[in-house]
Amino acid sequence: MFYSLLFGEHKSKINMPRNLQDVYNISEIFLSFQQTNYLIVLLDFCLIFIFIQTFCIPGSACLVIVAGRIFGVYFGLFIVLICSTIGSTNCYYVSKLFGRPIIFYFFKDKYEDFAKKIEENRNVFLYLLSLRIMPICPNMFVNIFSPLINVKVIDFVIATFIGIIPICTSLIYLGYTLENVDLTSGNFVGYDIMIVLFILSFLSLLPTFMRKREERKAMKNI
Repeated sequence: MFYSLLFGEHKSKINMPRNLQDVYNISEIFLSFQQTNYLIVLLDFCLIFIFIQTFCIPGSACLVIVAGRIFGVYFGLFIVLICSTIGSTNCYYVSKLFGRPIIFYFFKDKYEDFAKKIEENRNVFLYLLSLRIMPICPNMFVNIFSPLINVKVIDFVIATFIGIIPICTSLIYLGYTLENVDLTSGNFVGYDIMIVLFILSFLSLLPTFMRKREERKAMKNI
């Protein structure tokens, strides 16, 4: 499959997606292979996803949409959650082993801001969870900064797996309905997607409420 994507008849269609039409074209290529090589497509998709997550390569959001198109909502979400968590954890360890000099050279200010906010939060897990659900800080920085300030890997893994569920669910659902979307109109957000996004947005506020509650309890105990 890799050879066909890079050098075969589909080579001209493989590029960095710039819009939903490009994402749709890529999903069509995966579907054409999937009809006769389902396990190979599944394995290749997982390897590609984990690779780009491990080395902070742009494009994971597009692959999540593709997953909804080729694997469906439930299995697609399961695959994306597992691969994204594995890739982010790989990035955590790569940064822990090799990232300190690079991060301090290019992202010292951002690292110091992140470290300060971690220190200010009594419950590190809830803070990481809120960052995953509402990515105020880009996920790449969460991945590479966390090991350098001694965030426990178990907190990192669980917060990542749970925290990415809302955004991944919305993108998976978009991919699942992509075939019925008018890609030329630019109006691709239907009422069903809006309802899903509204529910997920409400759920995304829960970690913030829980963190505030923990802070109030801590203040009362002082």
